[in-house]
Amino acid sequence: MYEKFSLKQKRMILVAGAFLSSLTPFTDTIYLPCLETVRKELQTSETLTSLSVSIYLAAVGVGQMLWGPLSDRFGRLKILFICLIVYEAITISCIFPKSIGALIVERTIQGFFVGTAIVSVQAIISDVYAPEKRGGAMAAFLGPMLLAPIIAPLIGGVLSQHYGWRSTFMLLAALNGPILLVTRIFVPETHPWYALGKNNNICASDRESKTIPIEQTHAKPPKFVPPWFSLGYIFEKELAPYYFSGSLTFSSMFTSLTLLPFALANSPYLLNDTIIGICYLPVGIAMLLGSMFGGMLSDFCAHKFPLARDGMMAYPMLLSIFNCVGCVGFGYTLQFGVNLSGPLISQCLIGFGNAIIMPASMGFFSTAKQENAAAANAVFMFLCFVFAAICISFAPLISSAIGFQNLFWILFCLCFVSCGWACHNCYRNIFQRKPVGTEPSQNI
Repeated sequence: MYEKFSLKQKRMILVAGAFLSSLTPFTDTIYLPCLETVRKELQTSETLTSLSVSIYLAAVGVGQMLWGPLSDRFGRLKILFICLIVYEAITISCIFPKSIGALIVERTIQGFFVGTAIVSVQAIISDVYAPEKRGGAMAAFLGPMLLAPIIAPLIGGVLSQHYGWRSTFMLLAALNGPILLVTRIFVPETHPWYALGKNNNICASDRESKTIPIEQTHAKPPKFVPPWFSLGYIFEKELAPYYFSGSLTFSSMFTSLTLLPFALANSPYLLNDTIIGICYLPVGIAMLLGSMFGGMLSDFCAHKFPLARDGMMAYPMLLSIFNCVGCVGFGYTLQFGVNLSGPLISQCLIGFGNAIIMPASMGFFSTAKQENAAAANAVFMFLCFVFAAICISFAPLISSAIGFQNLFWILFCLCFVSCGWACHNCYRNIFQRKPVGTEPSQNI
């Protein structure tokens, strides 16, 4: 299956898919600089305004739990196009809400359908890239996704400042059309069953020569795996440490992204929407660099530790300590109103520490569950977005009660323990030199 597509085709698929998947974070972060403006115009509370962000993230996570298994069953493109058409309609409706309740409902539906972009592209990459090259491919896929926190808040801040916060949704609706067109032109169906033919007409010589990996040659048509069955992956001891370390560091990152505009709009900073949007540039750059470096490290580790299934996680997991250090610094600097450079540098560490383990994690899950790659990564994205939604929902209340410093100390502890668990699991397997494939397949 990996040889079905030429190198040029793979690159085109990767570039188009990467920009498609960036629609999900772009839809979220373009809205962040104007949260305080939304709160004032709709005459609501900071908690309910934050809920319009957290409910979106939760809906993205829940949606992916459905779209992942559906993608494994019916193919990548059918599910993708259906969801993006619905996304277009609901994004247009987000331009007109007159109350925070209406906005929250619309953002929930918007997040539920746009979540298919990430999980479908992850599965497409798993279809066309071999495991030993998947870390770099995942990093390239994450690149445009991580450009969103650089570009989207900057654009959103300027639009909100000059044309009102509703203009951010007008832009999203306008962007979705070209994204659909590019995807239709450059991204073919890559699901092994549908790409190779429903009758699975793979010649015996290809099987014997291993030109097409046996795990990619389905003997039977793919079956739909109910989303709640896929959740069982969370409890597999081989996968659990990486699910929790990746999702908790992701949650700390999005908590910092969401709380930042409220802090910067008030004393002692008193910044406007445009300047707040510019303040997202450093963390966006840090996440982009972290993703690129993490992808290279993942591929390096996959070659260095080929006998350990999770060997590709070895060095990226060690560098997740940047996330933990950043949590402490971010909480402290906001708590005591330190110079603006303090929270921004700390947020860069949070973003870098999370981004460096994301491509390795995605590559590992799709390798460990090759036939259910979309479902396995959907579980990961579900945990990332749901944990982030929970943190964001309670963060304003907790920070008001105990302060930014103590809130981020809690996040530091969660991230430190989960990343330590993942590091222990990874290096234990490396030292034991557990060969890939010696354990029975636990694919659902």
